[in-house]
Amino acid sequence: MTEQHLKDLRAIFEKDGSWCQLAFEKEENMSGACCLVGGIYRLMGNGDSAPFGPMIDALKDQISDLTIHHYNSLAAWNDYHGRTREQVLDLIDKAIAAVS
Repeated sequence: MTEQHLKDLRAIFEKDGSWCQLAFEKEENMSGACCLVGGIYRLMGNGDSAPFGPMIDALKDQISDLTIHHYNSLAAWNDYHGRTREQVLDLIDKAIAAVS
């Protein structure tokens, strides 16, 4: 299930303009751009968050500079100045490969 969650997360960010920084969601109706954590919340909807724990762990495991730059969360990693949508997609791809 983790692999499918990650693939679903990746699909959220495949289009230009689908990713943002410094906000979970750019629009209240969840139809606009969102950050990495906002994408995870989209997938969870109003349901149980427990099934998404392994997906979050898989993403965190792929952030090699997590301790180097003292990121304390996926949100901090996402919002780092200069971060790109391509880097977010790359992170998700690495997590997919790791759990496959």
